[in-house]
Amino acid sequence: MSNSSIDNSDLEEHIDFKALKQNRKGSSVGGSGEDIGDEQIAALSKISYDEATDKLTIDASAQVKPSTMYLGSAFSMSNAVQAVGFRLADGTDALSIVNRFDPDGGSYSNPRFFALGPAEYLTVSESLTHVMPSPVEVKYTTAGNNLTYSFQILPASAGKLRVQYWLGENDTGSPVVDFNHTVTQAQVDSGQPVSVEPNFYVLAKNSKLFVRFSGINLRGGNIVPWFKSKVLPYKEVTLNNHVELVSDSQVIFIGCDYAVDHKHEYPSGIWWYTFTDNADRDRYFNTSPTYLEIGMWIAVGSEDQQWTGSEWILYNPDKTVRLTVPAAFTSPFRVYDLKLAFTLSLVCIVDFSAFSQGEVIMNNAGDDISFFYVDGDGWYLHDRVANTKVRI
Repeated sequence: MSNSSIDNSDLEEHIDFKALKQNRKGSSVGGSGEDIGDEQIAALSKISYDEATDKLTIDASAQVKPSTMYLGSAFSMSNAVQAVGFRLADGTDALSIVNRFDPDGGSYSNPRFFALGPAEYLTVSESLTHVMPSPVEVKYTTAGNNLTYSFQILPASAGKLRVQYWLGENDTGSPVVDFNHTVTQAQVDSGQPVSVEPNFYVLAKNSKLFVRFSGINLRGGNIVPWFKSKVLPYKEVTLNNHVELVSDSQVIFIGCDYAVDHKHEYPSGIWWYTFTDNADRDRYFNTSPTYLEIGMWIAVGSEDQQWTGSEWILYNPDKTVRLTVPAAFTSPFRVYDLKLAFTLSLVCIVDFSAFSQGEVIMNNAGDDISFFYVDGDGWYLHDRVANTKVRI
């Protein structure tokens, strides 16, 4: 054999295609015992080998059925649906940076990356009333913006489990997840959940999925198998000066600007009256009861009150937005009062309890604070209004 690349004609010198076609019965591919057909022969004819460089050349596009390509023993890349996923050689996982674009208009925005929150388990179903025979097909809608890392099932029989996911409501087109996982009889007998780790994938909230489990029986309900997913919530973050609008409490996992807006709305109702005190209110409505309407708001002194049909209740304007900094998070970030509306009633608390550093309370209109972490020393703040820097 020469050191030059072998083209199709060279390949035919080393593989007797005519003999293969004439003697398919009993022939096998890789010792599998399966007959060699025209498709396999055509596939082989697309492959050439260069002995000098020890490389295979494939004269066709390659589609990887399980959606994962292994490049060596420790590195792989996979279809993460809305990104490309990687298993790096050091054992860690990664997602590609995304720069979506329009074929005519160019980029939609600056390049983005996926910021991931702490993992949590999402329970799809815990019903265990039935043994569901293979195949089991399920349609569901994703509950949030999540990266799905793995899932758990309860097998009712041993064997090779095949898992396939399609985007949409049926199995039209190619699956975005397609792989096999062997379940042992010992795992079935244990009655414990079996963890399955496919290539991880990213899906936005309200995405529709069609899932098929085949090859083994599963435990579950009448329609849906027992199923839990390990997910990491994500946000797509613009690489340049990302601003996150915050109206409710949350755990932060992006080093960016947090613009806090409590979205405090003054109560509105059917009709408005203003009274100096409760006695003034009662005198008026005792003489004019027909003016009382369920749901109406009135002002009594400095308070706002609503009529429920049987009593007056106080409107509570207080609202606290709590931003919790998790233990693993050390990226710098900024928090500021978007509408200059912070008060003793409209408060933002930045919670560093995970670092044993307490809380920072922001309750002054126009508050604007940057936070940064110093290795070995903890969190500091820079009050951008007072222009002071202190350790928290």
